[in-house]
Amino acid sequence: MKLTRTVPWLHAVLAADQLCCLLRSKSRTRKVKIINERTLSFSLIKSLFIVLSSCSKMAEAVVTVAVDKMANLLINETVFLLGVKGEVRRLQAELKRMQCFLKDADQRQDQDERVRNWIAEIRDVAFDAEDVIDTFILKVAGKGGHRRISMVVPGFIYRGYHQRRIGVDIKAIRTKLGDIYQSMQAYDIKFSDGGEGTRESKKMLRKSRPVVEEDDVFGLEGSISETISQLKMEEKMLRVVSIVGMGGSGKTTLAKQVYNRAAVKRHFDCCAWAFVSQEISTWDILFGILAKITTERDRLAEFERKKEGDLVEILYEFLKDKRYLVVLDDIWRVEDWDILKDAFPKNGKAGSKVLFTTRNKVVASHADPWSIPIEPPMLDEGQSWELLCTKAFPPNIAESRGGCPPEYEKPGKAMVRKCQGLPLALVVLGGLLAAKESLSEWEEVERKMNANLIKFQQQTNQPGRVYRILSLSYYDLPYYLKPCFLYFGHFPEDWEIPKKKLIRLWIAEGFVQPQFPTVSGEDTTEDVAEQYLAELVNRCMVQVGTTSLGGRGRNFCRIHDLMRDLCVLHGRKENFLDIVPSRGTTMKSTDDEEDHGLSSPTEFKHSKSTNFRRIAIHHVNVFQRCVSLVQSYPKIRSLLCFKFQQSPFLIKADEQIFIWKNFNLLRVLDLEGSEFENEVLLREIGGLILLRYLSLRFCALRTLPESIGNLQSLYTLDLRDTRVCLTNVIGKMKQLRHLLLGSMVEADQDVLRQSTLTNLETLKHIKSEHVAGAGKGIKLPNLRNLGLIFQRSEDVDAFFKSPVLKMNRLRSLKMNVQSAGVSYPILEPLSPCDRLSNLRLQGPIAEVGKQICQPLAFLPPNLCKLTLESSRLKQDPMPTLGKLQNLKILRLHGFSYIGRGMVCSANGFPQLEFLELCNLYQLEDWIVEGGTMHRLRGLYISFCPELKMIPEGLKSLTTLHELTFGDLSKALLSRVRMTQEKEGEDFYKVKHIPSITFLHKV
Repeated sequence: MKLTRTVPWLHAVLAADQLCCLLRSKSRTRKVKIINERTLSFSLIKSLFIVLSSCSKMAEAVVTVAVDKMANLLINETVFLLGVKGEVRRLQAELKRMQCFLKDADQRQDQDERVRNWIAEIRDVAFDAEDVIDTFILKVAGKGGHRRISMVVPGFIYRGYHQRRIGVDIKAIRTKLGDIYQSMQAYDIKFSDGGEGTRESKKMLRKSRPVVEEDDVFGLEGSISETISQLKMEEKMLRVVSIVGMGGSGKTTLAKQVYNRAAVKRHFDCCAWAFVSQEISTWDILFGILAKITTERDRLAEFERKKEGDLVEILYEFLKDKRYLVVLDDIWRVEDWDILKDAFPKNGKAGSKVLFTTRNKVVASHADPWSIPIEPPMLDEGQSWELLCTKAFPPNIAESRGGCPPEYEKPGKAMVRKCQGLPLALVVLGGLLAAKESLSEWEEVERKMNANLIKFQQQTNQPGRVYRILSLSYYDLPYYLKPCFLYFGHFPEDWEIPKKKLIRLWIAEGFVQPQFPTVSGEDTTEDVAEQYLAELVNRCMVQVGTTSLGGRGRNFCRIHDLMRDLCVLHGRKENFLDIVPSRGTTMKSTDDEEDHGLSSPTEFKHSKSTNFRRIAIHHVNVFQRCVSLVQSYPKIRSLLCFKFQQSPFLIKADEQIFIWKNFNLLRVLDLEGSEFENEVLLREIGGLILLRYLSLRFCALRTLPESIGNLQSLYTLDLRDTRVCLTNVIGKMKQLRHLLLGSMVEADQDVLRQSTLTNLETLKHIKSEHVAGAGKGIKLPNLRNLGLIFQRSEDVDAFFKSPVLKMNRLRSLKMNVQSAGVSYPILEPLSPCDRLSNLRLQGPIAEVGKQICQPLAFLPPNLCKLTLESSRLKQDPMPTLGKLQNLKILRLHGFSYIGRGMVCSANGFPQLEFLELCNLYQLEDWIVEGGTMHRLRGLYISFCPELKMIPEGLKSLTTLHELTFGDLSKALLSRVRMTQEKEGEDFYKVKHIPSITFLHKV
């Protein structure tokens, strides 16, 4: 490898010196003023980028992101620099070429302590350069403060002042970089301009392989039997069954396997699962349990207004006459159980149980001293090898290779032994190896594992070894995935992270590179981000799912506690993020990696560093400490708030002003669930001109201020579930991509101007009359996700003639009719929309002659998800819907079908996975023919009071994994239940289904 001796910052020295000379020259003349506004500004930015390019040559993934951000800012913010566009483009190309040096260092930093320390210094210099650029844009290019003093100080003096200050900052960066460069030579740190990182940049993102959603179970058979045996004991008093073990040992997997067994579900009258974690919110846990065991949605809305003590009483009253099973996953402290236990009747129906998982045996013995804790055993070598192969060679790869090739066994089994039987370590290692295509790559992973574990040879601390193994998965990530993975550290333990929100945050942060080569070559930034997430899932570092059966809830991501530990640890080491924890959180040190047993709470002591770029707030009253926050985080770029309790964040007027004045370099601001005293923040928020993501969801507002129109860089504005009056100021935000509204938003007529929102990709949910020109149809050229609320027939007719349907870019369309007498016409205009995968129609579908169901024949052919509600179809829709070859999720909600009979024909629904029948009040007979729905995994039936019998055909649906019954007739439920070991007469139709749940009224 050759030593890279080029020192690009020498050019920056010249540029900075020229800058100082220009500032000392006759700046009052028109000629020098023009230099100040054009050449000077460009020279300044170019100098910074030259400095940054030298930083980038041997920096890491975080610096890569910084470079990408700077390139984008250079293009977007210097269009006023006349005559230099060509130079800007050439400079951007130079920035892209230097990425290979970044990747080379990124691949080597886990092998050399010198490299890690040197990279940390380089990263800080890159951050300093980024600060200078952002400050320049805020003060000069964006004129963020120019208007405030322009009447007092002439503009050229104002600009000259800030340019001089920035010139001084460049000189300081140059000095730091010179010292770092000299230390590199002194310690003989060498890099080449090629290597593994360069080859990796030419790879294209892989299409995601099939991901098995169920947990792979190895070595748990005995523990499963023991747990079920304890749960079925008929003690008169409430008993607590505990599953105890270190992090990653399979406690939650064991609990899931038991909880989903049909025999367990049948034994109890009602069952519920709740995540606890160390960030405990009693109100959220109690409300979540009620939401899982009741069919009364209206009552849940009432419960949301109740206090914590009221919910304890409500849940107690509901459970006292039932044999219940409640799973509390991941309890940390004795006091957590003491807070929750009053909601569970001790002398209720015999046989009631609480099952919880914990890492602390003291908690288990405290909850029930007479219960013997169950400890999942570590896997033996054979089981470990089998689990590793399952992850390293998923079905599609195993088929092509005929399983694990014999030559892979030697390095593979050597790595297995180092995992010492811990399931999580084996799963993550398997995900890492699944991305390797050759034996030499497996051997390289083994070599790195040995290097990482060598200092632990004399140490018996198992968790410390696990941390080192998990770190391999982080170090092995491509440079573009590392910041995406670290971002999970912001979210609290067991937090269900909405997938779309995560992707929009990544994009706002600049982590997703739209120019990166993709499989299709035509993917948008959001498509690339989806592939980033799929890659993390394929590596077994992230889990994905839905919040409820059949996709009725949102798609979410979740990360294992130990993997989150990894994110927080590396995020803090790299000044990537910090967390302001909630009250009562136990802290642990970050001073020594060897202390990370990863079996204690995941929050850490605050680092002494002041260079954190992102902070997450896990405390409802944290704004009372705003002054200390800004002192600790003067360079903050992202502020995310997480509400754990029913009470919202209350941000006082002085705290709002404080945020506006001191956090003016923010790119991401998530204040979901906040209340604003006097709404001072909203009047001043226009000063945050670099903001790309703003969430005011669940906030109590009156109106959006005029100043919000200054947010010219904003990509996402989230106002869902917020009562606010929308003004035409939205039309000023020309970069806006995602505008998320809701039925609570009020607005004047024609408040959204389609002519100015040409970049909009998501618009939902908005009343059609609030969109200017909607009477002639929607014609936003880049729209992909649309949600409309109709109150007039003419708006419905106009939409079905819209240019947006003819453009064929829509992927998700949700329409809601809110006025009587308004209905959808024939759906033929939707049939050419072959990119449309998600469709929701709420409201009547007009009858067409005698063939009432004819409109459904025009549904787009590639639909994957369909929801019909209040459609009032009189003809059975199933024969038509069964012909949709790609349909995976079908939901028929209230009055979507008002007929009495329904038939799922043979060979219909070839891809259907989830079916929901809800509020079909007149349905009496349902027939399921053989050969239909042969991939069905979940079925939800509720509020069908006239349904006489469960279809005979359900017994042939061998893939059906989960069946949920809601409010049905007592006669029907008695036929399919098993009570006191006695089977109902129709139980044979459903006994093969692993999980059967019966919901109840509260």
